[in-house]
Amino acid sequence: MRLMSVLSLALPIFALCACGSAESPHAGVQAEQAWIRASVPGSTVSAGYLTLRNSGASDDAVIGVDIAGVRKSEVHSMRQVDGMMRMRPLTTLPLPAGQTVVLKPGADHLMLMGVEQAFELGSEREGQLTLQSGETIALRFAIRNQAPEAP
Repeated sequence: MRLMSVLSLALPIFALCACGSAESPHAGVQAEQAWIRASVPGSTVSAGYLTLRNSGASDDAVIGVDIAGVRKSEVHSMRQVDGMMRMRPLTTLPLPAGQTVVLKPGADHLMLMGVEQAFELGSEREGQLTLQSGETIALRFAIRNQAPEAP
């Protein structure tokens, strides 16, 4: 009899948990290994990097970047055109469902302009990404001189 009471309470809880995950296809976007290059003395620009994993069921995209102490943050692409590397801002960074997008040195990255507070080596800086789905991802960027070792 006691087992039946426990099961009658547990079954609705399991059902609710299953429903919640199916109704949140964008909850699957995670950010990993976020870092910003340490400031060069006198410079007001820097770059940020991270890995974004969309394990959700729907495509999404980064549409905004905000980093504490930075006037303007954008996603920039790097492409070779006629033998020269060209950089241009992107209005959106696609995050296809089930895929990983890596922002890294020499490739797509976050361009940070109007740095008001220098990025001190070994410190951290808070930031936030805004997704097309309306979700936001809070970030803590490590301030480094080079990329962290791959796991």
